[in-house]
Amino acid sequence: MALQDPPFALHPGIQTDELREAFERTGWVQIDPFIDDAGAEALRDELLRRDDWRLSFRVGDKPQVQLGRHALDALSANEREGIRKLAAAAQE
Repeated sequence: MALQDPPFALHPGIQTDELREAFERTGWVQIDPFIDDAGAEALRDELLRRDDWRLSFRVGDKPQVQLGRHALDALSANEREGIRKLAAAAQE
């Protein structure tokens, strides 16, 4: 069953004033976490059920990479860990 009315709500810990100020200073912000826990769980379940999505990422100034569900499933554990570490490094 597809999500008809996604049960998403913004995470209650989002500090909009701080995010606004950061955006004014840098021109971008990362909101983490963005949705509340229940919404994140529903989204995760939906994405695990489907295969019509892509993970897009960029490392430094290299071209954007897009991997579909089947390509991600085919990666080794070390390759998936490498992608996870790239995402974690972007948050530091």
